[in-house]
Amino acid sequence: MCGWGDRYYKTSGSTAARVLAYQCQNDLSNNNYAGTTRNANNDITSVYNNGNTSNGYYYTSTWYAGSSLYVPRGSGFQELNASHPTMNDSITSFKFTSAPGTCV
Repeated sequence: MCGWGDRYYKTSGSTAARVLAYQCQNDLSNNNYAGTTRNANNDITSVYNNGNTSNGYYYTSTWYAGSSLYVPRGSGFQELNASHPTMNDSITSFKFTSAPGTCV
Protein backbone atom coordinates (compact mmCIF):
# COMPACT_ATOMS: atom_id res chain seq x y z
CA MET A 1 0.00 0.00 0.00
CA CYS A 2 1.27 3.46 -0.88
CA GLY A 3 0.43 7.05 -0.16
CA TRP A 4 1.47 10.23 -1.98
CA GLY A 5 1.36 13.87 -0.95
CA ASP A 6 -0.36 15.12 -4.08
CA ARG A 7 -3.12 13.95 -6.37
CA TYR A 8 -2.63 11.47 -9.22
CA TYR A 9 -0.19 9.30 -7.24
CA LYS A 10 2.62 11.84 -7.08
CA THR A 11 4.52 13.84 -4.50
CA SER A 12 6.11 17.02 -5.79
CA GLY A 13 5.74 15.67 -9.35
CA SER A 14 7.31 12.24 -8.68
CA THR A 15 5.52 8.88 -8.54
CA ALA A 16 8.57 7.41 -6.75
CA ALA A 17 8.22 9.85 -3.82
CA ARG A 18 5.78 7.79 -1.79
CA VAL A 19 5.40 6.27 1.65
CA LEU A 20 4.61 2.56 1.67
CA ALA A 21 3.83 -0.39 3.87
CA TYR A 22 4.45 -4.06 3.22
CA GLN A 23 2.28 -5.00 6.20
CA CYS A 24 1.66 -1.83 8.18
CA GLN A 25 2.74 1.65 9.24
CA ASN A 26 1.50 2.43 12.75
CA ASP A 27 2.62 6.07 12.91
CA LEU A 28 3.66 8.18 9.94
CA SER A 29 5.08 11.02 12.04
CA ASN A 30 8.63 9.76 11.39
CA ASN A 31 8.13 8.86 7.73
CA ASN A 32 9.09 11.08 4.82
CA TYR A 33 8.10 10.39 1.25
CA ALA A 34 10.89 8.39 -0.44
CA GLY A 35 13.76 10.61 -1.57
CA THR A 36 12.35 13.76 0.05
CA THR A 37 12.36 15.62 3.34
CA ARG A 38 8.59 16.07 3.18
CA ASN A 39 6.83 14.30 6.04
CA ALA A 40 3.89 12.04 5.14
CA ASN A 41 1.93 12.34 8.39
CA ASN A 42 -1.39 14.10 7.82
CA ASP A 43 -0.23 14.95 4.30
CA ILE A 44 -1.42 12.07 2.06
CA THR A 45 -3.68 13.07 -0.85
CA SER A 46 -3.71 9.92 -3.04
CA VAL A 47 -3.53 6.24 -2.09
CA TYR A 48 -3.20 2.92 -3.87
CA ASN A 49 -3.24 -0.70 -2.73
CA ASN A 50 -0.99 -2.71 -5.00
CA GLY A 51 -1.07 -5.73 -2.68
CA ASN A 52 -1.05 -9.21 -4.15
CA THR A 53 -3.59 -10.78 -1.80
CA SER A 54 -4.86 -8.34 0.82
CA ASN A 55 -7.19 -5.42 1.11
CA GLY A 56 -6.19 -2.54 3.33
CA TYR A 57 -7.24 0.38 5.48
CA TYR A 58 -5.90 3.89 5.96
CA TYR A 59 -6.57 5.55 9.35
CA THR A 60 -6.65 9.09 10.71
CA SER A 61 -4.95 8.19 14.01
CA THR A 62 -1.88 6.23 15.03
CA TRP A 63 -2.11 2.50 15.73
CA TYR A 64 -4.96 1.98 13.25
CA ALA A 65 -7.55 4.07 15.06
CA GLY A 66 -9.86 6.93 14.18
CA SER A 67 -11.76 7.19 10.92
CA SER A 68 -10.79 4.63 8.29
CA LEU A 69 -10.76 4.30 4.53
CA TYR A 70 -11.10 0.83 3.01
CA VAL A 71 -9.05 0.25 -0.15
CA PRO A 72 -9.44 -3.13 -1.91
CA ARG A 73 -6.31 -4.60 -3.48
CA GLY A 74 -5.68 -3.37 -6.99
CA SER A 75 -7.48 -0.08 -6.44
CA GLY A 76 -6.91 3.39 -5.09
CA PHE A 77 -8.05 6.97 -4.93
CA GLN A 78 -6.12 9.46 -7.01
CA GLU A 79 -7.64 12.53 -5.36
CA LEU A 80 -8.83 12.11 -1.76
CA ASN A 81 -9.89 15.75 -1.55
CA ALA A 82 -12.53 14.94 -4.20
CA SER A 83 -13.49 11.34 -3.31
CA HIS A 84 -13.01 11.25 0.48
CA PRO A 85 -12.42 14.82 1.71
CA THR A 86 -12.36 13.89 5.41
CA MET A 87 -9.38 11.59 4.75
CA ASN A 88 -7.40 14.07 2.65
CA ASP A 89 -4.31 15.24 4.56
CA SER A 90 -5.53 13.26 7.60
CA ILE A 91 -3.92 9.81 7.25
CA THR A 92 -1.64 8.80 10.11
CA SER A 93 -1.41 4.98 9.81
CA PHE A 94 -2.29 2.17 7.41
CA LYS A 95 -2.16 -1.60 7.13
CA PHE A 96 -3.22 -4.63 5.16
CA THR A 97 -6.09 -6.73 6.51
CA SER A 98 -3.74 -9.73 6.54
CA ALA A 99 -1.23 -8.00 8.85
CA PRO A 100 -0.93 -9.46 12.35
CA GLY A 101 -3.17 -7.89 15.00
CA THR A 102 -0.13 -6.53 16.82
CA CYS A 103 1.41 -5.14 13.64
CA VAL A 104 4.11 -2.68 14.61
